[in-house]
Amino acid sequence: MKNKWDFVFILTVILVAVLGFWDIYFSRLSEANFSQHLHAITSFFWLLLILLQRNFIQSKQRTLHKNIGLSIFFIAPAIFASVVLLVIHSAHKTAVKSLPDDFLVRNATSAIVFGLIVFLAFLLRKNRNLHGTLIMSSTLFFLGIGLIFAGFGFISMFNPAKPDFGETIGILILAVVVILLIVSILMYIKDKPNGWPWLFTTGLFVLLTIIVSPMLEGTNFLLSATLYIGSIDYTAGFIVAYLLMSALMAYAWKVGKKP
Repeated sequence: MKNKWDFVFILTVILVAVLGFWDIYFSRLSEANFSQHLHAITSFFWLLLILLQRNFIQSKQRTLHKNIGLSIFFIAPAIFASVVLLVIHSAHKTAVKSLPDDFLVRNATSAIVFGLIVFLAFLLRKNRNLHGTLIMSSTLFFLGIGLIFAGFGFISMFNPAKPDFGETIGILILAVVVILLIVSILMYIKDKPNGWPWLFTTGLFVLLTIIVSPMLEGTNFLLSATLYIGSIDYTAGFIVAYLLMSALMAYAWKVGKKP
């Protein structure tokens, strides 16, 4: 029964992600840039990988689970690097106007949360149940972002083009946080011994988007960070981010093997 609900949850996350990015990506594929295509493709394969791995675990196909699981060494760094590219792109658009990117912290949150969760999953992989829960909890990253963009695209009061968008986005983010909290609590109750990653992931999301981001809005630090990040070369940014995530995963894998 637990695995059945895992499948339902992952499929729901995929549906929410498609709806969330329908207006800004799927409906205008010809206008999308390389970083957007890369992020969409790697994100889809990540969610598909989790779905397949849960199926292999349930059907006790451990060899397939192990062999397919090795693809995470390529997919996870690619997702991390693609998010970093999106952060650079967003910062660049405002940096050329010498303005701070008010979404900088929220955008960077995605990379930070995803990278940390994958790192911990490798570091604690000797506990298979905890390892699986950490990987599963990474879906909150896609669920949260998908819900936010679905709000932008399908709920008129959250339309970014409206003059009061700066006020209504706070309501949307709060609503998304409440949904993530409910999901996390339910997932924790379902598997209390190993369920803490759900609460940990949501806690990070709340800390960075609800507390840290508003504190930095309008500060000189945010402007300086925007100007610096916006000046980073896209290719260099992608390579450094990919290698950094790969190095962290390799370190966590090595340490996680020790008794």
